[in-house]
Amino acid sequence: MSYGAIDVVQVNFAETIFRIGNNGSGTLGLIYAAIGIGTGIGLLQMTVPNRYRGRVFAFDMAVYTLAAALSTMWAGFAFDNLGLSAREVVFVSGVVAVSVLSVWGIYQRMYLKTVDGGGRNMPG
Repeated sequence: MSYGAIDVVQVNFAETIFRIGNNGSGTLGLIYAAIGIGTGIGLLQMTVPNRYRGRVFAFDMAVYTLAAALSTMWAGFAFDNLGLSAREVVFVSGVVAVSVLSVWGIYQRMYLKTVDGGGRNMPG
């Protein structure tokens, strides 16, 4: 939910805080390169069976697009109407991201207890 908000904030950070180049374009290039490395690892592709991969990636992309759009809209609203600074938007986005990660972690722990009596059941 916070990824789109970070897209809005990283431009502000590139121009004002971590400026590389005349207008921060070097900083944005480094940010996008780091994101590309993270997506290039392909953990989802390695864990999903071939017969489900298309459906899983379609769902993943749909959820990502929706979450990015909602968080981008929220970040713009927070900047323009709530008067939040870039630092405050990043903080709130971080809290949301950690909350979502915590819920996912709790779900995974509960799920793994029900599959094979707590053993990890990796799809094949």
